[in-house]
Amino acid sequence: MTDLSIGTVWIAKNTSPESVIMSVNPVPHFLYANRATVGYPENKQNIEQYIKDNGIDYIIVSKELETDELNDYTINFLLPELISHPDQYRAVFVDTTQNVTVYQVIQ
Repeated sequence: MTDLSIGTVWIAKNTSPESVIMSVNPVPHFLYANRATVGYPENKQNIEQYIKDNGIDYIIVSKELETDELNDYTINFLLPELISHPDQYRAVFVDTTQNVTVYQVIQ
C-alpha cells in the first residue's frame, strides 16, 4: 500500500502554505500536506498548460493508492514532460525506496 506521507511531509515542512500541489492522489495528499492540491490532467491534455492554468508550484510523482507501480499516464506522459524540461521542473525530494519524487515548477 502507498505511504501517502512520503513527499507530503517534505512539502508541509519546506513549502509556502500558499503552494499548489499536483498529485495522482489529490485528496489524501491534501490532508497530509495541508496545501491546495489538484489531480493530474486528463489524458492527452497539455501538461504544461494545465500546470500554468492551475498555478501549480510542486508535482508529486508517486504510485496510486494500493498499487506498487506508477500508473501508465505518469510513465508515458507526465515523467517524459518533467524530465525533458529541466529548465522548468526540478526534483527537490526523492525517495527511491517508495518511488516518490517531488518536482518544483520553476517559474
